[in-house]
This record gives sequence, C-alpha cells and structure tokens, in this order.
Amino acid sequence: LSDQFEGTELDPKWELVNASPENPPTVGGGHLTMPIIPGDLFGGNGSAQMVLQQVPTDESWVATAKIAHATIDTNGEAAGLALINSLEPNHFVKTALQYKNDTDPDTAGDQPGKWAERVLTSDGSAVTLPGETVPWPNSGALDLEGDYAWVRFVYDEAAQEISTWTSTDGTSFVQFGLEIPVDQYLSQPGGLRVGLFAKHDGSGDDVVQIDAFNVVAGSTDPQ
Repeated sequence: LSDQFEGTELDPKWELVNASPENPPTVGGGHLTMPIIPGDLFGGNGSAQMVLQQVPTDESWVATAKIAHATIDTNGEAAGLALINSLEPNHFVKTALQYKNDTDPDTAGDQPGKWAERVLTSDGSAVTLPGETVPWPNSGALDLEGDYAWVRFVYDEAAQEISTWTSTDGTSFVQFGLEIPVDQYLSQPGGLRVGLFAKHDGSGDDVVQIDAFNVVAGSTDPQ
C-alpha cells in the first residue's frame, strides 16, 4: 500500500476518484503532485479529487502522509488523507493540513497559519462527536519550521476506532480530536478506502507535493 512516488506515473494500485481531466495528479522527482482544485470532503460535498486504495482488512493499521506544505498558503487550501466508506450517501473522514486566516478564534484579531484538521461525515452530514464542540477538531496553529508536515490515521481493529494525529518533524505525533467509532459512523457496505486529496474553496488553483504515503499494517502505534 505504501508509496514513495519514485516513478514517473501513478502506480495502478491507486484508484483515481472524482478525476479532473484538466488537472490530474502526476508523479515525478520523488513526489506525488496533487492539484489544489475546487472540491471538498464535508457533509453533502464529496467532490474532492482523490487517489484511494482499500485498507488492510481484519487488522489494525496506521496510514501517514508527508506533505510539502509551502503551497498550502491561502485560506481554505488543504491537503492530506481521505478515508472513504461510501460516496452518495457520504460516509467519510478527512484529516488534512489546512491554511486558516485565523488559527485562534478565541483571541482578538486574526492569527493566520496552518493547522491539522479532521472532519467526520456520516450520512451526508458533518458530525460533532459527543464531547467535542465543532465538527472540525484541530491541532491549533502548527509551528512549521521545516518543509514538511505529516498527518496520520490510526485504525484500531479491536476497538473499531479511528484516531487522527499530526507531526511537524515526522517523529513525534500528537493526537487531535476524539476517537471515531467506525461501526457507528462508517459502516456502510464495501469497507474502507484510504488515500490522498487536495482542495481549495475558490482561492485559485495550485499544486501541492506529497512525498510519501506510508501504511503499517497490524499496528496501532501512533509514533
């Protein structure tokens, strides 16, 4: 499942979903170049262009994306991981690095920056889990001193839960948001597909480079 994008074409193990013929993802130079184009994975909107694979079955797994974040620089731009149970009706989760005009709404004025964000959608509606106050729990502003940011899903087969994590160095990961009960929110027929997406909310097209997609099967270790 893992992919370091070392070739010159997208590996056929990936399924391209919501394909944009004018703006397809490309591979070269050790990167997946993902177009940042209109779309989303939020509530009734499942239109983001994605590349997906089936998750490992009947076992836990950890999936991680390594994102070169420089071009995620305008409000509403995002790139990261998609976990799709079904589309129409929409049952999915996204966890992504996203640019925000204000990463600290509780403080006066705007504090622009980037945070890691998670949104769960079930039956076409964004879900605020019990114990959370918004459907987009996040890491708060990330201190991104290097060129990369990482986002991660951890699936616990025994608990039937998904958790979301982020890192600014690829080594130390911090959880944000509560665990998602998969059997409650993502239990439509067909199982789960995991992969990568990028999107914007109308700010203008761009591209983002993703240097690695790694999956570790049989593990729930977030580090």
